[in-house]
Amino acid sequence: MSHDPHAFRPLDPSRINALDVVELRYWCIDLGCSERQLNQAISTVGDHVAAVREFLNTTGSCSCDTAPPRSTQSARRRRPSTAVDSRDDPDDQTV
Repeated sequence: MSHDPHAFRPLDPSRINALDVVELRYWCIDLGCSERQLNQAISTVGDHVAAVREFLNTTGSCSCDTAPPRSTQSARRRRPSTAVDSRDDPDDQTV
């Protein structure tokens, strides 16, 4: 089992399992809130991620209002270029 926190994905990405410490940590990072704020949101609006996100946004408790879900963030990340710049090639003799 991997202990990498970035490798974790919830079984149901539309709901927050408040009984799972690892999942709570995941959602706190994803939603940009504290565990206390997340638990209050869950007790107020339920465990649906959309409702929790909306509640946290309206109360100003999170930084998730403009952040897309993790899956789209990783897909949007720019991959490093593998092209070699000819200026960096020591064997290139062109002037």
